Amino acid sequence: MIKLNTVETILDQAIKANVKEFRESKKEYYYWNAKVNECERGSKDYLKYTIFADQHFYEYMTIKHTLIRLFPDYEEKIIDGLYGNS
Repeated sequence: MIKLNTVETILDQAIKANVKEFRESKKEYYYWNAKVNECERGSKDYLKYTIFADQHFYEYMTIKHTLIRLFPDYEEKIIDGLYGNS
């Protein structure tokens, strides 16, 4: 007999496959955002650090929102899994 995966099993696998990259991008965003806040607005470093921060912000938000679009009924579980609240 073939056993099919449930939606929740597939969701758990999707979260597990993305949680490391999500958390790393989130960590990198906060790192670069702190560097932005240390710089003088308009400086070369300010622009460079802002680009790095934005890149990581969009990456971790894309992971989160892609999972939510794929599994809209499980938004809370996705957020808990990615942010480590479970």
